[in-house]
Amino acid sequence: MFKISNCLFIYTETPLHPGSGTSLGYVDLPVQREKHTGFPMIQASGIKGALREEMEESPEDRKKVEVIFGKWESSNTASCVSFSDGRLLLFPVPSFRSVFAWATCPFLLKRFERDMEWAGKKIEMNVPEIKEAEAVVSPDSILCVDDKVVLGEYTFNVKHDASLGDIAKNFSPALPPSLADDLVKRIVLLPDDTMRDFTRLFTEVITRIRINKETKTVNTGGLWTEEYIPPETLFYSVVLIHAPYAKDEELENEEEVRNFLEERISSRTFYRLGGNETVGKGIVRITFQGVKNGN
Repeated sequence: MFKISNCLFIYTETPLHPGSGTSLGYVDLPVQREKHTGFPMIQASGIKGALREEMEESPEDRKKVEVIFGKWESSNTASCVSFSDGRLLLFPVPSFRSVFAWATCPFLLKRFERDMEWAGKKIEMNVPEIKEAEAVVSPDSILCVDDKVVLGEYTFNVKHDASLGDIAKNFSPALPPSLADDLVKRIVLLPDDTMRDFTRLFTEVITRIRINKETKTVNTGGLWTEEYIPPETLFYSVVLIHAPYAKDEELENEEEVRNFLEERISSRTFYRLGGNETVGKGIVRITFQGVKNGN
């Protein structure tokens, strides 16, 4: 039984490619998506592996890392932490006013609310009702043009609701300090189907080539496309913590494990996730937020 829960927020600073392998579609290398919703996601194994790799860089922490994450060479002792897949919360979309908006939808917000409940924290966000072709914004929004919101090529009727500002407060600490105050001004609630479509329309698709050194032409099979989740996207992962199965005098219970993870994760701001590290992709900001046990 897991005793302590935390929420890991993941904010993309550069385009992120959590690859799903090859595809038969027009994009050769698409991003990972939930099968039942189509929303972008980050598999839990990628999150866990990235955190472990960074923590193992410190030689004095390697024994503790093995206690928490398990040993590479042996499966005799299980990990005492469990990560959920990275689920979408906020997705940037181009806006006619103020460059971009952070889009979300009732499905994503209510799922976050539900995930926090099974993780041990009760959150009531009072998600506003929304109609088709409508966009809900806060009274402080900077996205409106004559009672309309224009996102990409699409125009929505505006509905103002102060509860959206209260919802934004749950996520503001996960954003860069310079942008945290902007969330309430840029957040927009869209219908579920529109949000799903926007996460397909507004990902980045980049064409890559591999040049033959001798002929200076494109190699056979050296032309392909890759899909990226754009910068300014916010995901979350629920972290469940159990007392260690392997014994360590400094990590004897779940509280000490949580404290170690919080200290190490918070000791640096930026991490690497996904593919194409050498071309600057996959730099993310990770924030470790405590969630109290509900029982």
